[in-house]
Amino acid sequence: MREPTVGPSYVPEMLTFAGRPQTARNVSALQGMVTQLFLIKCHEFIGSQDRAGADRFVAQHRDSMDLQGILRDLARWNAGVLPYIQDLPRRIRALLLEASVSGENDLWLEMDR
Repeated sequence: MREPTVGPSYVPEMLTFAGRPQTARNVSALQGMVTQLFLIKCHEFIGSQDRAGADRFVAQHRDSMDLQGILRDLARWNAGVLPYIQDLPRRIRALLLEASVSGENDLWLEMDR
């Protein structure tokens, strides 16, 4: 089993679904939010066994825009997480798109329209 695939269209498609233009500003803002959410989940998995290791992992990936690489590195840390992260990209997309409709997240309000 491998980490789930997060292709280059993941963030731009999310913007389209949310009715936002794919401007550089919007892509960057959404990419940053998705990275944060991926890292929160990584921190939870790693932190359950090694709090300091989880902090190091997040620090090493904080500025990364490589979502696939983040998931790959999590799987390298412990392949046992693979069954639990297969739907992570879909869940994060659903969470963010729901927030775009409900207005519960300032991220969407600050984006170009």
